[in-house]
Amino acid sequence: MRIILKILLIGLSSLLFFSCKKDKEEVIPVPKNSLSAPASNYESVVASDWLDMHLFLIKSTPGFTPPVAARALGYHSLALYESVVYGMKNYNTLNGQLNGLTSLTIADTSGKEYNWPMVASTAQYTVLKELYITASDKNKAKIDSLKTLYENKLKVGITNTVIDNSVKLGASIASGILEYAKKRRRSNRAFEQLSFGLCGGNRNRVLETYQFTKNTITAILGKKQADG
Repeated sequence: MRIILKILLIGLSSLLFFSCKKDKEEVIPVPKNSLSAPASNYESVVASDWLDMHLFLIKSTPGFTPPVAARALGYHSLALYESVVYGMKNYNTLNGQLNGLTSLTIADTSGKEYNWPMVASTAQYTVLKELYITASDKNKAKIDSLKTLYENKLKVGITNTVIDNSVKLGASIASGILEYAKKRRRSNRAFEQLSFGLCGGNRNRVLETYQFTKNTITAILGKKQADG
């Protein structure tokens, strides 16, 4: 089952971003020694809730046509993967594997301790606030509320140092992906044409794909399968 996540995320990201790893480009490995508990030790509720928020925003935010929704889904999924990959054994970051994605922050797992749900929550918040800048004030408040909810929940029982490490890493990864998105945006006309064709111009197809992604990611990253 774990290999499904790797195939799904690499395939989805590669499709959405039209990026292929160059044959001779070095792949950045995930450090083997870590001070942090593995991502699999945590329940999937953080990932599931942020994925649900994304789905809600796709449905309710003006301008999210199928091509736009598909692109947002790609960046969102990339942010989720990169925020926990350093806590996943036998997985590698996509930094250096997608053309143009070369400057994401590398987690110092041998020197710093991280709480992976907090890293993920911070990254998701940062990406969604930027992607859904046209959302209503009410929906922006929903994004803020979810961030606050998990800030309060996840800080219980961990040190301020771990909190600081996790928040900084999540924000930095998100910023790197948003910068990558800006670069890709300059040449996304071909992407929009292809993604619209793949979705048949149908937003429901995009949402169905999203639900499958949500269920698969949350089932493998955590202990509980998403409700769907």
